[in-house]
Amino acid sequence: WRQSQLEYTWLRSISGEHTDFWAITQDGLDWAMEASGLEDPDLRERLLALYWKLSAYPEVPAILARLKAAGMTCAILSNGSPAMLEGAVESAGLHGYLDGLLSVESVGIFKPHKKVYDLVGAEFACIPEQVLFVSSNTWE
Repeated sequence: WRQSQLEYTWLRSISGEHTDFWAITQDGLDWAMEASGLEDPDLRERLLALYWKLSAYPEVPAILARLKAAGMTCAILSNGSPAMLEGAVESAGLHGYLDGLLSVESVGIFKPHKKVYDLVGAEFACIPEQVLFVSSNTWE
């Protein structure tokens, strides 16, 4: 599911046909279920509902608190839509630790396009050398 989700973002970026990440998330799940021979609308809806209830790793709040105490600005830069980002931060209990939620929606193209990463400099008036970027993706 995740792999097809990412591949769909890359294809959308290459083709110049942007759509919101929630639609891509649904399309990725549909492909994964079909490829697995699963035709279960209830399972699909349960899986999609769980996507809105993702939690952070247990150490994340403490790490963000330490970074903030050290005077660092902390933010999320995501392919997710603003609504998805708000939902993720809420479900993970990370409000108060973040200075910004940056979504690709404002530039209309997905990672790894340079315009996405330029959002950080524009939002926080900084240059790339001043940014520590942490990602779960090996390609970023």
